[in-house]
Amino acid sequence: MPSDRLFEEIDGLIAAGNNHWKKEGDEYSFSIMWGNGMPTPKGEHDSDDRIFEITITMGKRSGEIRSGAW
Repeated sequence: MPSDRLFEEIDGLIAAGNNHWKKEGDEYSFSIMWGNGMPTPKGEHDSDDRIFEITITMGKRSGEIRSGAW
């Protein structure tokens, strides 16, 4: 189970203006796209067009990871 500390850390990132993390109720999500003119994260190739998303919910044992090319 994700710890309360993890959610506190994510809340801190959201408060600091990290635009990749969002919160709706008890659901937290991280989403990033790159390629096709969007900045590429460190360690990724400029020629790749990708999407990566994570969703976790307080009180739930599992989350969801989605990734792909576009």
